Amino acid sequence: MNFSFDITIDTIMAFIALVLAVYSTIYTWKANQFSIELSSTFKANNRNQTRVEFCVINTSSNPLVIKNIELFLEKEQVFDNGFSPI
Repeated sequence: MNFSFDITIDTIMAFIALVLAVYSTIYTWKANQFSIELSSTFKANNRNQTRVEFCVINTSSNPLVIKNIELFLEKEQVFDNGFSPI
């Protein structure tokens, strides 16, 4: 068995196409990831009430719908933080 491998223009073009296909797949996968950023976080205690403010910024190119926000304090979910806007 005698295997010979010649580097030709066709081989180089096929290798470049393979590299571009792999890069394109990775780029598409990364571009479709959701990414959010929380900024302007603020917590204030006023008259025995806790007020929490924050901004959610969608930094990805995909539309994002927030259906639920849960607050946790020391690994326990906060159901009522006692804040009344009145």
